[in-house]
Amino acid sequence: MSKDVDHEQHAIAQSAIERKGDDQLASLQRGGMLSAGGRIHRSALFSGFGMILVLLIGAGASFLAFEASYRAEEERTRLQFDGYASTLLTGVNKELALYFRVLESMGSLYDLSEQISTSDFNEFAEKGLGFSRDILGAYGFAQWIPQSYRLLLEQDPEDAFSIVDRGRQGFQPAPVRSGYVPLMFQDPPDGLDIPRGFDLARDPEMASAMQRAFSRGGPA
Repeated sequence: MSKDVDHEQHAIAQSAIERKGDDQLASLQRGGMLSAGGRIHRSALFSGFGMILVLLIGAGASFLAFEASYRAEEERTRLQFDGYASTLLTGVNKELALYFRVLESMGSLYDLSEQISTSDFNEFAEKGLGFSRDILGAYGFAQWIPQSYRLLLEQDPEDAFSIVDRGRQGFQPAPVRSGYVPLMFQDPPDGLDIPRGFDLARDPEMASAMQRAFSRGGPA
C-alpha cells in the first residue's frame, strides 16, 4: 500500500509541474514572445535591438550637438580676439602716425630757425600741436648735440639752458662728454616730470631704446 501512495504522490507532483510549464508557455505565447512551436519570435529580438539602436542614436546626436556647440563657441572666441587685436593695432598705428606728425612738425620749426627758444616752442605747440595732446598726453623733443654745441647753448643769455644728469642730490650739471641727448622741449611744460636739459642718454631704458633706433636707422 505504501508503494501505491508513493506512486500517487509522484503522479500528482508530475502533473503540477506540467501544468506550471503549460501556464508559463501560454503566458509567453500571449505576450508574443513564443510561437506555438516554442520558438522565440523575431519581433521580441528586434524590440531589444531597437532599444539599443535608439540609445546609440541618442548618444550620437548628443555628441554631435556638443561638438557643434564647441566649434561655434571656439569660432566666436576667435572672432572676438581678432576684433580686439585689430582695434588695438589700429590704435597703435594712429599713435605712431601722430608721433611722426609731431616730429615732422618739429622739423618744419627748425627749418625756419636753428635757434629755437622755449617760448618759441611753447607758442608753436599751443597753436600747431594742440590736436595731439588728447591722444599723446605729455611729450618731449630731444636731439643729439656735441660738446661744442653745448657750450653755445649754455652761454646763450636769452635762454637759460643747462644739460643735467640725475645725481644723489637731485639733478646736477652733467660732466663733459663727447655728446648728449638732452630734452630740449616738452609739452605741456613739466609734463614729463624731468627738467629741460636732462640728458636722456644717461637713462638706462631711454639709452637702450635710442641705441636700437640708431642701429636700425628708424623708430625703436
